Amino acid sequence: MAHPSSPPDVDSLDVFVVGAGIGGLTAAIALRRQGHRVTIYERSKFAVEIGAGIHISPNCARMLHLLGLSVTNLQSVPLTAMKRYTPSEEPHDYVKTSPVAGAPTVLAHRNTLHAALKELATTTEGSGLPVEIILNSRLVDLDVEKPSVTLSTGEEIIADVILCADGVNSWARSFIAPGHLPKSYGMTCYRWLGPYQEMISDPQTAQYSATGHMHEWRGYNRKLVSYPLADHKLLYYGAFVPNGRRGASRLDWKQTGHKDDLIKAFDRFGPGVQRILHLSPGEQLMCWDLQDMEELPNWTRKCAALVGDAAHPLLPFLGQGAAMAVEDGLSLGAVLSSGVKKSQIPERLRLYERCRKSHVRKIQDATRQYGWELDFRKGSGKTYEELMVVKRFFEGHNEWEHSLRQMDCQSTVQAAKL
Repeated sequence: MAHPSSPPDVDSLDVFVVGAGIGGLTAAIALRRQGHRVTIYERSKFAVEIGAGIHISPNCARMLHLLGLSVTNLQSVPLTAMKRYTPSEEPHDYVKTSPVAGAPTVLAHRNTLHAALKELATTTEGSGLPVEIILNSRLVDLDVEKPSVTLSTGEEIIADVILCADGVNSWARSFIAPGHLPKSYGMTCYRWLGPYQEMISDPQTAQYSATGHMHEWRGYNRKLVSYPLADHKLLYYGAFVPNGRRGASRLDWKQTGHKDDLIKAFDRFGPGVQRILHLSPGEQLMCWDLQDMEELPNWTRKCAALVGDAAHPLLPFLGQGAAMAVEDGLSLGAVLSSGVKKSQIPERLRLYERCRKSHVRKIQDATRQYGWELDFRKGSGKTYEELMVVKRFFEGHNEWEHSLRQMDCQSTVQAAKL
């Protein structure tokens, strides 16, 4: 298998990345490995990467491994099984998990993955020049044709490629696909972390502490999910509740949640769920409106492209948000290969969009459908076996090889025209 790694040369591109999240860092690493010079502009001070638990599926783990990052080195927990329950805590279904095409599924802390990617991008070791990350960057303009970015100081800096990876509420999106904004999916997610030992030692919750298990309770248009992190030292919890704001465009997407509201939302669930919610740390309970967005007409324009949630927000129900951003980054590494000419950039970015857009659309559609299937009764509702059909589709995918094949096909077509 080919690897995304080449030495820098005089034909290297100057690549600007807007946003240093998982998608931006992955794209930066892949392009560094192709010998390009990469600078990331990050508007935050990088104090904390937003997020808690992250589900790293085999398709994501496969791409991270290509970049030199082993998911087993992230204090991760291998996912061994998934078990779902009705509101009264009767078992709904159960499925064991195993590696797909040699790649595992692991559960990790988002901050740990983000820190590992940052280290991989900026280290002086390995091939390519270290990525430069400029924090607290205030960008006020972006030109997709030069291309260039303009800082709040008035300074304009010209590059060869600009990749916009600044998240679901992307500032840069308006320069590539103007007029497209995310809207509320109609559901709020509460999230928090708790000690794993607390779950084991409580008789009302001990049954939900099996090693490497993901547990999920659904009913009455609500869902609670729990899984272990950090070598089983922590448990991540996510609670999903309808909020009546479906389609709303003005969102306070990140805020502090109220524990009393959370407990009330699940008051018809069983005693184990009730105990979990009462143990939640009220002072650290975060919540946000889940956001969705209609498909963009284009992800690229001239010498600029959208990456990750800026191009295609993913709801969390199938654990594919980070995976799609990582796959975007590897695809960009394939199409903007070592030796690519500046005159080829717009065409190569359009190829990136063709490689990714239809694949991501299928996963978005499946995620939306699964998200509202929240009412389980014993013996009813979609089973994990039915869900596995969708999961096998994306978990077996190898975006690096897929993008390389598309590159080969395009080269063949172009040669046939000569």
